[in-house]
Amino acid sequence: ALIQTSAHARPLVLEEQVKLTLPDTSFTCCGRVAISGNTLLVTGSKEGPPEQGPGSVVQAAFVFERNAAGQWQFVTQLVEETHDPVGGVTPISVAINGSLAAVALRRVYVFRRTTSGWTSVPSTALAGNSTDVEADAGRFVVSDGGCGYDANLVQAQADGSYANVHRFMGAIRDDGCDDEFLGGDVDISGNRVVLGGPETYVYTEATGGWSGVRVPPSAAPTVFGDRVTIHNGTLLASAPETQGGPYIFLPPYQQNSGNLTRPDALNVGRFDRIEL
Repeated sequence: ALIQTSAHARPLVLEEQVKLTLPDTSFTCCGRVAISGNTLLVTGSKEGPPEQGPGSVVQAAFVFERNAAGQWQFVTQLVEETHDPVGGVTPISVAINGSLAAVALRRVYVFRRTTSGWTSVPSTALAGNSTDVEADAGRFVVSDGGCGYDANLVQAQADGSYANVHRFMGAIRDDGCDDEFLGGDVDISGNRVVLGGPETYVYTEATGGWSGVRVPPSAAPTVFGDRVTIHNGTLLASAPETQGGPYIFLPPYQQNSGNLTRPDALNVGRFDRIEL
């Protein structure tokens, strides 16, 4: 006799395969990371020099690449900056898409991988008090701290340099402007940009420019969308564990119902970030 049994699907468990060591061991590893194919961007930080005063921080971004044998090797350092508390210490974030990489650290540094290695690309793009930069199809979206959960689109100009070309308006902070506010979570996929915060906004690019909608949850969590990610139209927006988040949305996002995939909530435990 053939006896069949069924088992509940369980989440995959990812096990550590390799541990990277920064070339400068005085840096604490790691902050934000980004990966594309066989290239990995890693950020690190350390205490600033004594002459900068207490509280100063050195932040840097490093490139690792995986060789044919599957080994990750350090390639180069892209950025290193020292910030002091008086001027404000902004977290460093990174993004990579194919041969293009960006480092957001008050301004947006752009780099391109060529046959001779990683080279700097001229950029006038600003990042404000950014905590997140994401990349897709040669463009970047970077959060902008200040009076709201806004973001800027960064893309190439006719002369090959990169610049801020569009500003997306997100949720407005209810406690006014604050120099210590460091922006929200953002993402970009194709012709769509999503901004996180106390409210989630999705912007779509079409003939005539960008148009945005506020995405409502199917229920009404007290905290919704502080973490967001989007890929090919599928949107994930965080919600409290007690209310089943994160939620999954499909276009048209502004509908209150009928636009959720199944399952309509992932029902996962606590998490810090989500990516698609």
